[in-house]
Amino acid sequence: MLKVFLLCVFFGTGILYSQETRSTIEVKYLVTFLSDSTNVNSSQQELTSLLIGNEVSSFKRLQKAKYDSLTDAEVTRSVAEAKGGRAIINIGKYPPAKFKPETYKSGPDVTVYDELMKTVYSFPLEKQIVWEILEETKMIGGYRCNSAKASFNGRNYVAWFAKDLPFNVGPYVFKGLPGLILEVYDSQRFYVFTLAAVNRVSKSIVIPSAIGTTYEKFSRARANFYNDPVGVFESATRLRIPANQRERVNTMHKSYNNQIY
Repeated sequence: MLKVFLLCVFFGTGILYSQETRSTIEVKYLVTFLSDSTNVNSSQQELTSLLIGNEVSSFKRLQKAKYDSLTDAEVTRSVAEAKGGRAIINIGKYPPAKFKPETYKSGPDVTVYDELMKTVYSFPLEKQIVWEILEETKMIGGYRCNSAKASFNGRNYVAWFAKDLPFNVGPYVFKGLPGLILEVYDSQRFYVFTLAAVNRVSKSIVIPSAIGTTYEKFSRARANFYNDPVGVFESATRLRIPANQRERVNTMHKSYNNQIY
């Protein structure tokens, strides 16, 4: 009850929900990105999946389901065994999902899902991407692609879309072109989405369970957390991080500063 109360105070009330439909096509993308915009050696990669159904699509990382099941069990065990208000949570032994944001599109509406302290929040995409289609073309995965450019959240992006694949979607929030987006990247290549595979498959498209909020509230809470990770964690959970671990925890979380949205 304490956790639910704190979340409602922090973000406002929301709805936890889950629905299901089926895909007809799955597109896999390799996401390459810098977790720390000041460190060129912080490059990471994640294999992601875009499931496309009838007027519905979802984008998520493939590692998430496996990681969540393992870490949830570890957190539950550690909190249950906490002594003197201190819990030792060792999730470093599990490979985490590196690219965490997800999206769900139904008709023209796009919902973004993101995490903060292992809790998933959802909010509507408020910034619409306005594309300018260019004349340049190239082949990607056997498909002839046209290029387009746009600005989004302070970055300039180039996208490559295939008119032969008549879906106006793409990875993450990059949607709205007259063909499936097979590649997209920003001008500094802090984020690069490249095609890995396109297959016809029927899979469940499940909306993640999440606490509804707004982008403004989520962004503000995320900024507060990155400014003081230990302080926010301890305030929300009433658990204490050992003194000899506080600097390491702060440094680790503050290095994840290159948010795409």
